[in-house]
Amino acid sequence: RRWRIGYSSASLASVRSAVADGLGVSVLPSRLALPGHRRLGVAESFAELAALEIALHLRPDAPRRVIDLAEQLTKLCAQVTGHVS
Repeated sequence: RRWRIGYSSASLASVRSAVADGLGVSVLPSRLALPGHRRLGVAESFAELAALEIALHLRPDAPRRVIDLAEQLTKLCAQVTGHVS
């Protein structure tokens, strides 16, 4: 199947609205799906998506405020995904 990018936005709200209005498809976590969205998978000729991994790297001499932010981001990601780091 040939694909083309018909719409692109840095705004999550805009992408969600475009998908809900039937203008295209997007990869979104289930928790961000709107009532007008539906999950597409193998039955609709879409491939299953691989798991996503996020990495956060800090400089060895990072300031304390950067380390604090990294710790908060790690906790938030663990809460959102249900994974313990």
